[in-house]
Amino acid sequence: MPTRSRSALDAQSARSPSAAAHVEYNSLPPTSGPHFSFAPALGEYGTPVADGLTVHALEHGHIAVLYATDTPEDGIDILRGLSNDYPRDVLHAPYPDLPHGIAVTAWGRLDTTADVDADRLRVFIEQLRGRYDHGWTGPPRCG
Repeated sequence: MPTRSRSALDAQSARSPSAAAHVEYNSLPPTSGPHFSFAPALGEYGTPVADGLTVHALEHGHIAVLYATDTPEDGIDILRGLSNDYPRDVLHAPYPDLPHGIAVTAWGRLDTTADVDADRLRVFIEQLRGRYDHGWTGPPRCG
């Protein structure tokens, strides 16, 4: 994975198949596509969140901040602070398939960085929260 990478990806269909746990997405972590019919609560998760749940959160205009399992505790504390600053917008969780660093996702958008960069993450959140498959959920300041 490059040290820093920002991508706009082709959005996959958002249908909610019962087999959402077995979908092959076009990015890792996914930024769109099939998902479960229910969305996860926002905030902090100490264990991984299924891709099919995270994608549904993204479809509703939320942001997922996902971190490699070797992320130091002080980095996780920074992510916890972001979740607390944006309680209506962000979920953060470990992502075992991420070899290192941080991946932040919104509907059809992916940004990765080798280290926890709070300023970079905050810019991503501010620019993309509320943006989802069907338009915008509200004005830019919706959290």
